[in-house]
Amino acid sequence: MYPYFFNSTQTTVCSIFNLGYSYGFNGKEKDNEINVSGGDYDFGERIFDGRLGRWLSIDPLFSNYSSLTPYNFSNNSPNLFLDPDGRTITIYYKNSKGIFRLFEKQKEIIYDPNVPYTGNNEFVKSVYDSYNFIRENNADDKGVILGLCKSTTNFRIEKARFSKFDYMTNTIYWSAKGLDVGWGEQKEGSYRYSTHGYQSAATGLFHETAHAFNFLTKYKLNIKLYEQARKQYTENDNDYAYDDPEEKDVIDNYETPLILKLNAGPSKDNPETIRNNHEGGQVAFKEVTSIKKDNSKKDKVKKTEKANGG
Repeated sequence: MYPYFFNSTQTTVCSIFNLGYSYGFNGKEKDNEINVSGGDYDFGERIFDGRLGRWLSIDPLFSNYSSLTPYNFSNNSPNLFLDPDGRTITIYYKNSKGIFRLFEKQKEIIYDPNVPYTGNNEFVKSVYDSYNFIRENNADDKGVILGLCKSTTNFRIEKARFSKFDYMTNTIYWSAKGLDVGWGEQKEGSYRYSTHGYQSAATGLFHETAHAFNFLTKYKLNIKLYEQARKQYTENDNDYAYDDPEEKDVIDNYETPLILKLNAGPSKDNPETIRNNHEGGQVAFKEVTSIKKDNSKKDKVKKTEKANGG
């Protein structure tokens, strides 16, 4: 079967009875004004040529994908990605505080990288601020954020006490807090930092988003394969401090390049710390995109079993 589902000799019930059914690939309306033989689809902002698997105009976000032609459709992977406006990162939130949150129905908003958030929910604003800060500073080299946006799989973001990615429900749980971290080594059964510092809440959100991206692209949503990558290291393994291979992959290949990019730019005066482990404790900062302390709150680091749990 042609991957973009184009067939110049399609025969359907509608065509037999001349009913003129006008929708096709991805549920988009057919547009035969340019190509009378069919195969073009109207995605709203751009026209898609189903014969070539290409747009008839360039991707407005092509600068984020320098390795791809600006006319490509879904990174040439139509089974994994939608394009151009796949709105598939959904933020779930509540406006009430305290005990009233128990009685409030959960609301949702779709993260749109092209439209600013104008609401007043603090958690939603924090997600937007974090993602947009990373994207605007070109720190997402692998296209993690937009990769999930264009995915055919819906990913959720919810506020939680601790941050982690739940691959069973495709949910990114995020505490909206930064991390107390360090670079160190294993000694006498405990982990000791030789270099100590902090990471922003935005970096923490990106860390969990990278897990979701790996689950989607590297493991193809295969739970069994992903669980194998989450198998804990033993104490005799050199990478024991990372907990498991998936954590090491995300920290070394996503989190660290992100921090290096941010430290060379907007975080130069307050650089974030690179770590060679999965240790860390939660700490509140003034903004989700920086590591400036919030003096209005208790300056207390909460050591967790794993602040970035997964």
